[in-house]
Amino acid sequence: MKKRVLLLLFLGTAILNSCEYKIIELEDPIPPINFVTDIEPTLDSKCASSQCHAIQNPIMIKGFAYASLTEGGYINTENPDQSIIYIKASTGDHPVLAHKQLNEEELANLLRWIEEGATAEIKPISFSEEIEPIFQDNCITCHTNTNPNLTSGNAYNNLINGGYINTDNTESSSLYTKITSGHPTAGTLNQTEIRLILTWIQEGAQNN
Repeated sequence: MKKRVLLLLFLGTAILNSCEYKIIELEDPIPPINFVTDIEPTLDSKCASSQCHAIQNPIMIKGFAYASLTEGGYINTENPDQSIIYIKASTGDHPVLAHKQLNEEELANLLRWIEEGATAEIKPISFSEEIEPIFQDNCITCHTNTNPNLTSGNAYNNLINGGYINTDNTESSSLYTKITSGHPTAGTLNQTEIRLILTWIQEGAQNN
């Protein structure tokens, strides 16, 4: 009996040793298209000029493009290649193609993003990183000793405590009305900066 068991073990080992094994290395899955890093920069640089989609729908400015595209009906996830944004970008039916045409990779990324569901993880506007620097570049020549004090570290409290922000009726905020009309700064801020300030207010004017 022992001899039979040993013989079987020997034969089994021999068979296993004679087999050839092929190790299959699985390729890493292709990551999905990221709207913030793969799509938005292209739209911002090639479409959001001061006379085009910085002021005309769909707004292609960084921080605004996603909502403008998805809420404005420019995306068709059921028939991605029939999306208005893709048709405009991939055919000659748009003046942007005369000087800032999307290249093949950019077009492919745009189409694949729509095919993947046209989703995005949008972060709220940061006061410290995006809003306060606007004040530093455009306002503090006057608003250091003049209310509201918009210097770094003081701007947020002065705006909130001074009643310059209205989160219930954002466009009536004193800050917003000042930068859009009737104030010297109204002529220095660009459309991106103005929209950033309005969106920050709409998002609750967070101190972030």
